[in-house]
Amino acid sequence: MEPIPYLNKKLQENYANCEGLEFAATAVADFDGHIEMAFVDPAKVAEGVFSAGAFGTSTIMQDRGVLAGHGVPAYVAEAFRPNIQHIEVPCCRLKTLLATHGIAKLDLLVVDAEGADWMIARQLDLEILHPRLVYLEYYHLTAYEKTACAAHFSNHGYAIYLDKDRAANFLAVKQ
Repeated sequence: MEPIPYLNKKLQENYANCEGLEFAATAVADFDGHIEMAFVDPAKVAEGVFSAGAFGTSTIMQDRGVLAGHGVPAYVAEAFRPNIQHIEVPCCRLKTLLATHGIAKLDLLVVDAEGADWMIARQLDLEILHPRLVYLEYYHLTAYEKTACAAHFSNHGYAIYLDKDRAANFLAVKQ
C-alpha cells in the first residue's frame, strides 16, 4: 500500500517478479475520502541534498515524525522544512481497504506510517481478524497512544515486545 504515485510505481517495480501481490494506491486514515500527505522532494534525494534514507519519507500526520522534526537534530529539521511537498491522495479506513481487496484473514500486519501507526492499528478488528504478528513503528506515537496501543493488543491476548534500545518499534505476538 503506497498512496504517493511515484512511490507506488517504484514499489511495483521492486516487486515485479513476485506473484500474488496487490498494490493499493491509497493511504489508511480514519475516514474514507481524500487526505493531504507530506513527503520529501525526491529530486533533493537524487541531488544528494538528503541521504537515500529520506527517499519515500511521507506522512498524513504532518505534526509528527521526521518531517515535523521529531527525533532528528534541529539542523536536519530545518533542512527538511523547505523541501517538503504536499499531495492530496485517496484514503480509506482499514476495514474498507481489507474489504476492497477481499482480505478476510491476516497473519501479519506491518505498519510504518510516521505517527499514524496507532490510528491505523486500532482499526484492526481483533475479534474477527487476529493476525499472529503485528509490527508497527512506535517511536512517533504520543505517550497516551503508546499506552493505549500496548493495552489494546495485550487485552486481546498478545504478548508485547519493544525494541531494546529506544522502543522505536512495537511487536505484538498472538499467544
